Amino acid sequence: MPMTHSTLSSYSDDEILSMRIKDLPLDSRPLFDGQLSKLRSELKRRGIEWMPHVWPSEEWFSPDGVGGFAFPFTLLDSKLIKLEKKHVGLSEGSNEKEFLKLIRHECAHALDNAFHLRKIKSRQRVFGLSSTPYPSYYIPKQNSREYVKHLPQGYAQAHPEEDWAETFAVWLTPKNQWKKKYANWPALEKLMLVDNVMDNLRGLSPKINRKDTPLHFKDDERTVREYFSWRKKSLGLRQRNFYENKVNELFSIQGRKHANEVFKRYESIICSKLVKRSGIDRNVAKLMIKELKQECKSKNYHLKYSSIKTKRAVEDVLAAHSADFLKKKRHRVFM
Repeated sequence: MPMTHSTLSSYSDDEILSMRIKDLPLDSRPLFDGQLSKLRSELKRRGIEWMPHVWPSEEWFSPDGVGGFAFPFTLLDSKLIKLEKKHVGLSEGSNEKEFLKLIRHECAHALDNAFHLRKIKSRQRVFGLSSTPYPSYYIPKQNSREYVKHLPQGYAQAHPEEDWAETFAVWLTPKNQWKKKYANWPALEKLMLVDNVMDNLRGLSPKINRKDTPLHFKDDERTVREYFSWRKKSLGLRQRNFYENKVNELFSIQGRKHANEVFKRYESIICSKLVKRSGIDRNVAKLMIKELKQECKSKNYHLKYSSIKTKRAVEDVLAAHSADFLKKKRHRVFM
């Protein structure tokens, strides 16, 4: 189904926003239905005949005890995706590549439920206990080799369940050459365990066949507008950029060179200087720089001074605000 397709094309934005989610004239097939077929093929190629059932809901999740997973109902229609990007700022899984990565991840949770994989002792030893409480936040170590890299923000580091799901997703991805890519990484032990567990699943039937669809979008009484408000709040996107109104004097709205020119040339140097001057972790320094780059991009800032002078000024601003950045917990990824 092409991305341009929209059942809602005849409705105005305001009409859609005012509709109750349950009343949206949509079926339950996502725009990227073909990616689900790819997932089925990938599982079959690995000798797994089972396939999770999926349904549209308020967000991505796989509930305990159910051999399936939900995806955001906004992915049912291209106009909903555009509205979500406009009102929330993002739409998770809104292109084929991202959608496929997410369904591989969620498939791991559903597979876990269907076959009771969290009870396997070797998995508990290597990944940790699934019963471990989820943290309210985590601080990802960007250069850690203890974990695979699949979804952004070092998501495998959030919890043993997410570590399992991310490792499975990397293992499942065709032509990934994970044995070569993760050679000499501690994460390789996790991949080898997934490989062994999946090999032992060949020919087995799931222990759970329930087709429950909790929080189905056809049961959601909220309007689309109310949903977007909830979604934005749950993602923490109401929070302003940390550097808003802090760097106005360094840049201008007009100029020959964009502000990102400084980061292209000096980012690694700025990062090293910030670590040395402030004593903060390098990963935190990278996050500070990333947020400053986002501020420059959103404001379309250009250089007011020479690149070298701006570089020094940026170093001063970052160092001056490093303590406040930590105090406001901007380096944490909230769950």
